[in-house]
Amino acid sequence: MFLAGHSIGGTLAMLTAMSTKRFRAAAPISGNPDAYAFFRRYPQDIRFNTRNPREFQMRSPLCYAHSFRCPIKLFHGTEEAHFESRMALLAKRATAAGVKMDMATVPGSHNSALPGEIEESIRFFQSVAV
Repeated sequence: MFLAGHSIGGTLAMLTAMSTKRFRAAAPISGNPDAYAFFRRYPQDIRFNTRNPREFQMRSPLCYAHSFRCPIKLFHGTEEAHFESRMALLAKRATAAGVKMDMATVPGSHNSALPGEIEESIRFFQSVAV
C-alpha cells in the first residue's frame, strides 16, 4: 500500500508515514513539514492553543524526521520556493537517521504542478514496488 497527499494532505501523509509500517512508500506533495512556518503564513487557519509550543511540534514532521517508517519522496512545484529550505532540512535530518528520502521539483505552482507530481509519484511507487 502506498501513501500520497497534496498540500495539507501532504503534511498529513508525512505524519502518517511516521506512525505505521503499513506503507511501502509515501509521496507527500507540497506538504509543509514545518507548522511554525505554515501558521506564520496562514494564521487564520490556527485551531489550537498557540501558547503551547507542543501544539506546533506535533504538527511538524520536521521535528520528527528520524521517525519515517518507509521510503519518502517529497514533491513541490518550482514556483513554491518557500518549501525548499524546510524540505531540505527535513531530508537532511531524515537521511542522517537512515531514512530513504529524496526530493523533486516539478514545473508549476501549488496547483498547476499537481498533474506532474502525481505522475512522478506513481513512477516513484513503481520503482519501490520492484
